[in-house]
Amino acid sequence: MSWYALELVELAPDHDAAEIAGALGLDPRALRSLALPATVREGLAEADAELLFHHLHRAGATLRLRPVARSSAPAPASELPLPDLPLPDPPRASTPYRLEASEHAPRSLPMTSNQRPVTGSFGGALLRAAGYPFGSVGVVAMMVAVSVCVAAIFYWMFTYRSYFALLFVFAGLCVLAAYFCAVIRHGSFGHDGAPLGGDAAGDELWGVILAGLRVAAALYFVPLVSYGLALVYSDRSAVSVLSHPPAWIYVANVAHTFLLPASLMLAASTTGCLGGLNYPAAVQVVARVPLGYLSLYAALVPGYLLAFVALVVAVTTMPFMQFSLTFAAVLLATVALTYMGRAFGTFMWFYGNETGL
Repeated sequence: MSWYALELVELAPDHDAAEIAGALGLDPRALRSLALPATVREGLAEADAELLFHHLHRAGATLRLRPVARSSAPAPASELPLPDLPLPDPPRASTPYRLEASEHAPRSLPMTSNQRPVTGSFGGALLRAAGYPFGSVGVVAMMVAVSVCVAAIFYWMFTYRSYFALLFVFAGLCVLAAYFCAVIRHGSFGHDGAPLGGDAAGDELWGVILAGLRVAAALYFVPLVSYGLALVYSDRSAVSVLSHPPAWIYVANVAHTFLLPASLMLAASTTGCLGGLNYPAAVQVVARVPLGYLSLYAALVPGYLLAFVALVVAVTTMPFMQFSLTFAAVLLATVALTYMGRAFGTFMWFYGNETGL
């Protein structure tokens, strides 16, 4: 009888983390911190290996099977790439296939060198997140680089008054959103240092750009749509609607503001079409760890205040048309996003099992 070891090579940007982790007998946090490629199952019979391979492949995993000896002898050096294996179609089943935990299913995985263990209290971790923006040279350099890029975009728009001004505003905001998403994902893996490499951006830069677009949608969708509908369907002037909006706009935006942290974490950690607009999932995050979520919300207040100061600086310095002033305003906003993104990542790292983030 043939025996196989299953090696997880990579995960697609749109992989189903919960499904893959469940099939391997792991929690989502352990799956996120796994250094790929890695052997995740050993000693599988041929039929079980084929079934598990197909199940994980449908969930977005790229794998490789190796024939191994059943004894403790080392496995043969030859490897069979998955695309070359003549595997039959998986059997049809009414329920998804899941392997029970056994001696061949590791329950814990080795941590990487820059990964922090989940120790101490969540409150203490939030206090450490406050010092993250200036905790290392790499983080400071990343904030300065992002600020220079965004400030250059805004300065060019203010100076030349292009017809594509709105497009440049959108581009600058998306750069900030992509960076914000990278900080969240970096912290959700329990990593220190600057958000660089595959742990923050996935396998490709395009992945974090799309995640940044989801973050931007989570931030701006409800305010833009609510005020847009009010302007379209109201008999009052635009100035009157914006200065005295209807009561339902207040209700919609208060609910949006309360669920915004959960929406942003969903936008950064998922690849579905809804992303941060999946409000039922955001409500579930709040319901599963209400005290932790309220603690996170309280910890975000300094970040909100710093972002408000950045906005005030940007508005007051706009008439002067100086790059240094634009850079200062963007840098303040970047520091605020770095702090808040780290707080979100800390929440995901501490409560990943409870929330599925």
